[in-house]
Amino acid sequence: MPLPKKLLAFLERAKTPYEPFSHRVVYTAYDTAQTLRVKVTEVAKPLLVKADKRFALALLSAGHTLDLTKVTKLLNAKKVRIPTEKEILALLKLKKKEGLSSFGSLYALPTLLEKSFAKNVKGIFSTGSFTDSVKIKLKDFIKLESPTVGIFGLVKKVVVPKKKKSPKKQRSKK
Repeated sequence: MPLPKKLLAFLERAKTPYEPFSHRVVYTAYDTAQTLRVKVTEVAKPLLVKADKRFALALLSAGHTLDLTKVTKLLNAKKVRIPTEKEILALLKLKKKEGLSSFGSLYALPTLLEKSFAKNVKGIFSTGSFTDSVKIKLKDFIKLESPTVGIFGLVKKVVVPKKKKSPKKQRSKK
């Protein structure tokens, strides 16, 4: 499936260089990183947040989780939460086979960018398609989106269970 037309027009109008990627169907930024065999720190995870009565698009690395307390402070809000699926569909008018794009401007939403992700030279961003992503230089993304850069991500701690030692087998004496 080609890149969404609205995104293509947006990138071309802004003369933003990009590298498209087609891949198998993925639903998470983490799965995108695994599929493309890149570090999770290189893939942006877009999350919609509702701060009081307004919405914003938060972008952080696929290897981070969102710290709502920090987003609350960053947005100077009383309450921040992840909106319900019903709210997301109503606000963004997404079709059944569309996901959330990493480009808040496409939805007339302010964009928040996690500081640790902003340090990358390039990033891989969701296009709103489950089968396509784009790689863009972070300086170009920042110029395009004018995001608020802040610290609101927490590094995911992956716990790998320890292998149980198997009991040594005793040889029977004959």
